[in-house]
Amino acid sequence: MSISFSGLATSLDSNAIIEQLMKIERQPVDRLEADRSWFTKRQDAYTTLDGNLKTFLTSIENLGSSDDLMKKSVNSTSQDFFSVDAENDALPNTNYQVEVLALAQVQKDVSQGYADKFAQGFASGELTLTVGDNEAVTITIDETNNSLEGVMQAINDADAGVNASIINDGTDSPYRLVLTGENVASGFTLTSTLSNYDGDVSGQLEAGGFSDQDAEIFGSGTLSLSTGDIITLSDEANSLTSIMEAINAEALTTGVTASVVADGDNFILSLSDGESIASTALSGSNYSPLNLVETQSATQAHIRVDNIDIYSDSNTLTEAIPGLNLDLVKAEEGTTTVVSVGIDEAAIKSQIQSFVKGYNSVASFINSQSTINGSSGGVLNGDSGVGVIKRRLQNLLTTTIDNSGSFAALSQLGLKTQKDGTLELDDEMLTEAIQNNLADVEKLLVGEDGADGVAVKFQNYLEGITDSIDGVLAGTKKSTESNLKRIDNRIEQIEVRLAQREETMRRQYTALEELISGMNNQSAFLTQQMDMLTNMMTGNN
Repeated sequence: MSISFSGLATSLDSNAIIEQLMKIERQPVDRLEADRSWFTKRQDAYTTLDGNLKTFLTSIENLGSSDDLMKKSVNSTSQDFFSVDAENDALPNTNYQVEVLALAQVQKDVSQGYADKFAQGFASGELTLTVGDNEAVTITIDETNNSLEGVMQAINDADAGVNASIINDGTDSPYRLVLTGENVASGFTLTSTLSNYDGDVSGQLEAGGFSDQDAEIFGSGTLSLSTGDIITLSDEANSLTSIMEAINAEALTTGVTASVVADGDNFILSLSDGESIASTALSGSNYSPLNLVETQSATQAHIRVDNIDIYSDSNTLTEAIPGLNLDLVKAEEGTTTVVSVGIDEAAIKSQIQSFVKGYNSVASFINSQSTINGSSGGVLNGDSGVGVIKRRLQNLLTTTIDNSGSFAALSQLGLKTQKDGTLELDDEMLTEAIQNNLADVEKLLVGEDGADGVAVKFQNYLEGITDSIDGVLAGTKKSTESNLKRIDNRIEQIEVRLAQREETMRRQYTALEELISGMNNQSAFLTQQMDMLTNMMTGNN
């Protein structure tokens, strides 16, 4: 970048002169940037107006529908037996006598306790699960799933309509299998062919075997050998290995020894000299086959409504009483709860109050854009689009609705227009209209015989001007984007011209400096020559 020093020859501050001239040249750009700022602020204001209009629309979305406007209220003489809520199609001014005789519940069975839920203590065999009238499901128990955890998983994997889980009851044998039905209408049964570790298990000890030789699956008791000798198991829990050790401890007396040998994937006892275990008398086994006790039977919910018996597979009843939802929590035969359905007048009043609030929000924003009492107003002051919206809302507010009721205009419900265009609500007048002429209030707001009521007219208009494609904001956005693009293009063009203009002026001032500098040098030379000539002439004299 070259360095220039202005005014060395002309004593003129050319940089300052060029800067001031360029400010004049940039005035069209300044005007365009002001226009861009105005369009942006205008679009922001329209966005705010659109938000207020949409909020207004949301606040009155229920006023134009009879079902939504005429909200129902429901009361009951007791909340001990069920909770109740009303839908729009509930029949108003109706009472029901409700008696809860039984709650819906699924069947639950629980097993005896086991010391270890992971110990592979169960013998091989099959479980047969029958649910309701469905075909029985056979579940195989082998060395891969013969723990309590494995049995639980096998039942769940069968997907037969029963869920299995394990609880810990905190006792010495805390793990208990719990079976829970999935359907209140169907009970279930579970039968087992698993070997029993109590009583006489002599056949299983020497044939068939067990998957874990150290699992303490046997209780206490006695073994009768084929020699006639008796072996006593005094410990409360015994394994195949401990039975072998008990037999061997008496070998000097009985002449019989025992060993644990593999038999395929299982382990069995093998006695010496061809002797055998004739019988056993064991009790208290921790891993006897599942002994399930039913703790809760499958039962449908049963209620009586006005002496009509109604049954359900769920404690939530949605069709027992038209338009009412009941959630049962307690049954007590002989106790009746009275349910009363009415019109929720407070909700209707609240919706009309929301209308006033929404309308006032729009009116206040429009007022803030207007020149009032000497104020400069907002960017939308005098905007024709806003003026159209304001007039249309005012016309809708004062429109009269032809209907067979006693109300033809909103003013008859207590809505009064203030000087600034906002609404004031006469609460006493509105309350009287709702309590004494609710049907006529509905006709005014909703309409009748296919004719739209005033609330519907408001909704239709607001839906149109807030539409994301054809609404006011969408239209102004498209126009604003077009104007901003035009302005930016024009500014870009002018900036190019201004850069060229500034460069031209700097070249011209540089040329002027060079010209004046040359003239100054020539003047100095001529002056020097004249001085010399003068001196010569003076010396000659």
